[in-house]
Amino acid sequence: NLANYSKQTDLSRQVPGLMKIWVATPDMRTRQSHLVAHRHYSKNPIPIGQPFILQGEGKRRHQKFELMYPGDPNGPPELTIQCRCRMATIHPKVGPIGSTLDGRIAAELKRRGEKEL
Repeated sequence: NLANYSKQTDLSRQVPGLMKIWVATPDMRTRQSHLVAHRHYSKNPIPIGQPFILQGEGKRRHQKFELMYPGDPNGPPELTIQCRCRMATIHPKVGPIGSTLDGRIAAELKRRGEKEL
């Protein structure tokens, strides 16, 4: 993800308005906050230079953390260690594109009883 972020940053200098979204793995092992981030950012892409805001996990579940990309080492371990998420680049003229993962993420969040961000 660091390499992808570096590439996005370089490309954003050539393509103004480039955006990014969080892409989670839709299964029972995925952190709750990562599923919620997927759902939120797939509908609301953010500029490349803006951090993703994620809800903490465990003892820090009432805190919010800024991550520039999934697995960002500046985030707390409970949000980054063994993270299987990735991010996707959104071109300004194309906009967000739905994914087959979106339905699976929604189903997993519903199973867990989670509400929107």
